[in-house]
Amino acid sequence: MKRKIVALLFAVIFCFLAFPVSAFAEVTNEFGKIEESSVLDDLEKWGIDITDYQKNVEANHGRMLRFLEYGYDYYGNESSYGLYVYFWNPSGRPIDLTSTNHYIQMQVKLESGSATGSGWSKYRLQVCDYSTIDGYEHVFYKFKVLDVRNFRNTLSRDFRHYEISGIELKHSGDRNATEYKVGGLYSFTGFMPYCNAQRNAANTLHWYVRDRTVIDLGIHQTSWKTRTSEKGAGYQYEVYSVYFSVPNDIIRDYGNTENITKGLVQVDGEFDEQKINGVITSNGVFYEDLVKYIGVYDTSDDDIPFIFYANALHYNAYDNSLQSFWETVEKYWINRYCVAIKSSTFETNGISSDKLLERLYEVYDDLGYIPVMRDVDDGKIKGQQSYSVKAGKDLADSLSSYASCNSWLKALLTGNLGLYIAEDYHEGIDSIQVVTSKDFNEAFTDEAIADELFIDKNDVDSLEDFVSKSEAENRTTYLLRFAIRDYLCYDALCYEKDGFAEVEAFDRIEGDNFYFEKTVFFNFDILTMTWEDEYHEKTVIPVVASPIDVVGSLSPPEQGSVIQQIVSSAKNIVDGGFNLLELLSKLKPWILLFVLLIGCSFIFWILSLIIDPLSKMISSLASRKKSERDEKESKERTKNDREERERRYAQEDAEERRKDNEDLRKEREQNNKDAEDRRKQENHDYMKSKREEKE
Repeated sequence: MKRKIVALLFAVIFCFLAFPVSAFAEVTNEFGKIEESSVLDDLEKWGIDITDYQKNVEANHGRMLRFLEYGYDYYGNESSYGLYVYFWNPSGRPIDLTSTNHYIQMQVKLESGSATGSGWSKYRLQVCDYSTIDGYEHVFYKFKVLDVRNFRNTLSRDFRHYEISGIELKHSGDRNATEYKVGGLYSFTGFMPYCNAQRNAANTLHWYVRDRTVIDLGIHQTSWKTRTSEKGAGYQYEVYSVYFSVPNDIIRDYGNTENITKGLVQVDGEFDEQKINGVITSNGVFYEDLVKYIGVYDTSDDDIPFIFYANALHYNAYDNSLQSFWETVEKYWINRYCVAIKSSTFETNGISSDKLLERLYEVYDDLGYIPVMRDVDDGKIKGQQSYSVKAGKDLADSLSSYASCNSWLKALLTGNLGLYIAEDYHEGIDSIQVVTSKDFNEAFTDEAIADELFIDKNDVDSLEDFVSKSEAENRTTYLLRFAIRDYLCYDALCYEKDGFAEVEAFDRIEGDNFYFEKTVFFNFDILTMTWEDEYHEKTVIPVVASPIDVVGSLSPPEQGSVIQQIVSSAKNIVDGGFNLLELLSKLKPWILLFVLLIGCSFIFWILSLIIDPLSKMISSLASRKKSERDEKESKERTKNDREERERRYAQEDAEERRKDNEDLRKEREQNNKDAEDRRKQENHDYMKSKREEKE
């Protein structure tokens, strides 16, 4: 430990002597020129030979050559202060100058070592200049860090510390940005000329850099859906997840070596939450027409020449809702849809997340943007935002909590009241789960494995290959379940519009047609991970990961709602002739309400005849359910007590081992000290005897 401290002190002294920032001493009285100077001129002033950084079109890496603090003023003048990044892009692939998805991920630290503000954040980068000379086109870039005034006043005059994990850049033609690893703590002391207290030309600015641990990983998406939803017919809950792998060295140094499933306790990051809707059809001709009107807002009968009709309700999709029960007598078109997909196997195979994402990218290529709906799910935030997922949150609790947000009264009034079944096997599922090759049993089908891991069946093979490759590279795979949202899918009857005629007079479009609504998360990114060791010491480590778009899969409508099945059966009975449901849908609201009141009165009269035996049966069932619940709670308490005892014993054992190790260390130090004292005494006696002999 002493050798490490001494080595670190020598390294710091060397850095202070080796890197005086004096390249701009001659122009520091002209603040702002740094943004106008050539990136190649700046590198030359620093003595950086660009021939050491050749262009290689096959390269998939990049490096930050220099991080510059410019114009930090002793008296707090912010007009000249700025941070600049000099980046080596060996592939020469141009950086997209029109994109705003260029970031540097860092945290600004005080001299005490604590972070200012909210810790790790992403700050936008603005391209100042790039190389254009022959052989070095787009190889060297200079960026300015934006929004630095957010932390300028928190910096210390003595030391300014900028801890950087990575740089995120979007290349021209790429769907998402690519993050490049940095992993360094950049510290600055002193001032540039005319920025010091004396306002003279003395340049006292120095900087040094120390390595910092970062986790470099790739992110992959998946999702899973429940069979039912409290929101009613056609709805399901979709659990969005990503998976990634972490080097086992990280787990060994910062996690719980006794139980790797408990080491990773929190993941923090960002995403852009949006909601999309769309149409799926097996009719190729109809699909070609659908593609023409993606993103078009229907303001009249002529803007979109077709209408979607499903489950006795017309969709007003752009307003993000089905029309209420009282509005079903009107003719509401889909005002706008975000994507159209052609599939003849949707009812049996669904559509994978990769295929949906590919189709969304095709829409982006055609329109220059991806249309989204006006609102997201109730209670959720639309747009760019931060997220935090903590380990130990049970999936069943998350689903029940989210289900409680949906109003059964609203579902009743929209004719969609359904029953959500909280399956028992949801219990015990963590938000952060370790996945190993043992989770993939060849004896089970992909569907069974998907339900066990709560992932899409189309992603089973991909996840299994990823886990196998990660284990071969001495890495551990984690599954992160970060969000639960509504998923809607209905069978859709499609008609060609014919002026102001009734829907029944329209020509029906043939084929299997479906309408869906779902949440998507663009630019999903992981910024930090929090690890906890067996002694409950926590460490926050930044993450370098290129952001991805998480869209989930598309699934056909589930027949999970009891009321939906009753309505469907009733409709099938009357479809052969007199259509009672169709007749009711045409009644005026107050007449329909009157009919419903009479019907409800009749039902209550029938129920009153059997209410007594029914109440006894319910009471008996409730009593049995209560006893089962009490028994379950008793077992759970016993289990919790046992786990608490085991945890306490483990802590006591660990504490005893720590004390033993400490005593052993002290004993070893004392023995070494005694031996050193004896050696010194022997040398003293020996020298004394020599002197006496000489005398």
